[in-house]
Amino acid sequence: MGARCLMAASVFAILIAAGCQRNRQTAALSHQADLQSLRNAELAEDQAWSSRDLEKVMSFCADDAVVMYPNTPAIVGKDAIRAYEKQFFADPSFTIQNQLTDLDVAQSGELGYTLGAQTYTTTDPKTGKVVTDRGKWLTVRKKQADGSWKIIRDTASSDLPSPVGGKQH
Repeated sequence: MGARCLMAASVFAILIAAGCQRNRQTAALSHQADLQSLRNAELAEDQAWSSRDLEKVMSFCADDAVVMYPNTPAIVGKDAIRAYEKQFFADPSFTIQNQLTDLDVAQSGELGYTLGAQTYTTTDPKTGKVVTDRGKWLTVRKKQADGSWKIIRDTASSDLPSPVGGKQH
C-alpha cells in the first residue's frame, strides 16, 4: 500500500511541475504578445501624428487621459487634449519625429509604458519664428477590453535649456 501511495504522489508531483512549467511558458508568450501589441499601438500613433490626423491621434487617448507638457498646466480629458493639440495641426511648420527607446507591460497585462526621444518643429506664437526642440516622452497606456491600448497619462520634456534660465525640475 505504501508503494502505491508513493507512486501516486510522484505522478501527482510530476503533473503539478509540468503544469507550472506550462503556465510560465504561457505567461511568457502572453507577455511577449502584450509587448508587441503595445509597440504596434505606439507605431500606429506615431503614424497618425506624421499624417497630421488629429482624430486618429485622439483615438489613442482614453476619455480621462491626462497629458503634461512643458510650460503648461496638466491637460485633463480627451476634449481638452483635442483642443490643445489642434493648434499644432493648424501650424504648417509642425512636424514631430519620435524614436521609441523602451517599453514594458506589467505582469498583469493591464498597464504598459513607452518612452523615447523626440524632435519637433513648430512656429513660436510670440515671435513667428520656426523653432525645433528635442526632448523625451513617457506614455502610460491601459489595455482595453478589446485588446487595444489607450493613453491614460502622457508627459514630455525638453532637452534644451529652460527659456527663463535657472534650474529645471
